Amino acid sequence: MISEGNKIIETYKVEDPAISIGQELSAKLANKLGAPVSNSKVAVSQDDAAQVGAAARSTAKLALDVQTINWSFGYFPTNWARYRVIYTAKARLIQTDTGKVIAEGFCKRIPETDVGAPSYDDLLASDAKLLKSELSTAAQECVRTLGTEMLSL
Repeated sequence: MISEGNKIIETYKVEDPAISIGQELSAKLANKLGAPVSNSKVAVSQDDAAQVGAAARSTAKLALDVQTINWSFGYFPTNWARYRVIYTAKARLIQTDTGKVIAEGFCKRIPETDVGAPSYDDLLASDAKLLKSELSTAAQECVRTLGTEMLSL
């Protein structure tokens, strides 16, 4: 299933929602703090806040780390003909000089009802337009959740 999912992501060029979540939260946070934003990405080899902080230290005082935990779609347990797109992410605001996490949050979108839910073919039709739309909706919900609960925006 993982290889099939990776193939769908590659074939239809589906962007990881964590990218847009990070960009939007960074812009909102910068607006609140009256500070400039650097959308530069830093590469780290492990999920370690101190390493993220150290990698971003030369360009920023704060680093916003947003990671997709799960993005998938599958049929509803009670209706195998209808599918739901599931998305979960975590975010951390890291003080770069200390590597300490000063705020952390999680978000998720797991549709509960199959009413109006698409079929497998619907999700992938027209270059996976509906799949991309569902992930965009999940990203917007995460921006609202993380912005409110984690960053008090």
